[in-house]
Amino acid sequence: MRVSFGDDYMKKIFFCNSYYHILISIIKIIADNKKNINYIVLTDDNCIIDFSSIAKKIKNNKIVEDVYCIKYPKYLTKCNQSFLGLVKKNIFCIFFKPRFLNLNDYDEIYIYNDTSIVGRYINRINKKYILLEDGTDCYKKNHNYIIENNKAKHFFKKIFGINELGSSNNIEYIEVNDKANLEISNKKIVENSKKDMFERVEHAPELFLVAVDKETGTIAGFLNGLATDEEAFRDEFFTDITVHNPEGKNIFLLGLDVRPEYRRQGLAREIMNQYVKREQAKGRKMLKLTCLEQKVEMYKKMGYKDEGISASVWGDEEWHEMSYAF
Repeated sequence: MRVSFGDDYMKKIFFCNSYYHILISIIKIIADNKKNINYIVLTDDNCIIDFSSIAKKIKNNKIVEDVYCIKYPKYLTKCNQSFLGLVKKNIFCIFFKPRFLNLNDYDEIYIYNDTSIVGRYINRINKKYILLEDGTDCYKKNHNYIIENNKAKHFFKKIFGINELGSSNNIEYIEVNDKANLEISNKKIVENSKKDMFERVEHAPELFLVAVDKETGTIAGFLNGLATDEEAFRDEFFTDITVHNPEGKNIFLLGLDVRPEYRRQGLAREIMNQYVKREQAKGRKMLKLTCLEQKVEMYKKMGYKDEGISASVWGDEEWHEMSYAF
């Protein structure tokens, strides 16, 4: 999504049951150039030892809107892979329902293991979701995560109607680190390199301007962009951090986000003004952004010139390219 004002944000929720899931979710949230309100749910699958402490740390850092915790009964966490243990777990899954979550409130649901207790619940209520890798490259051919030779376990899953990992019809797409040599081929696959995500976050301090509420410490809004000598928008600006040149003469704005409670107070406009002043002081020549047609007149009033339809089709949308000469 591009620079815009209003309430056109999305609500996203990430279900995590390991430290790896938490790390990737936070990296995705930070690296995302879109206007979103994000939530994290930590589930008690015996993989996160300091369950409550981790939730508190994420909350205190104000990376997401809120963090929820789902704790399972103690007897469940002790269930082993024996037949009786699996029966107990599956009976629990049939009746499991998180009391505090209404998944209809969220635009996108992210989960790492759709055969987990939460994963089965999401499938039971037929909610669409995006499946992320449970571990880097876990869907590769000959990966131990995919290979399952336990015939009894397969039979058991059939009895209880449990889908194999990544086989549900409720999957919108599966996001992987690398598309090559995948075991799965019947689903829509989206490649999102972990290396690229980390690179974008690594460069974030140079690319962001952040507005912080002095009273609460909350991040109220931010604007990010990149510098380059190029003169026209292209989709790679959103995915390839190597196109950023700290000495570039032009700035391309990639995303503006203001939290809902701080909107309609002139904050978005002030963030943009401060960004313009900062980059003008560095000797930049031009600032450019793209916006939807309904926002063109608003940017014209702010001094931007409409250069027509952009060559960029990021998000499968038609964008107007706007420029502001210093």
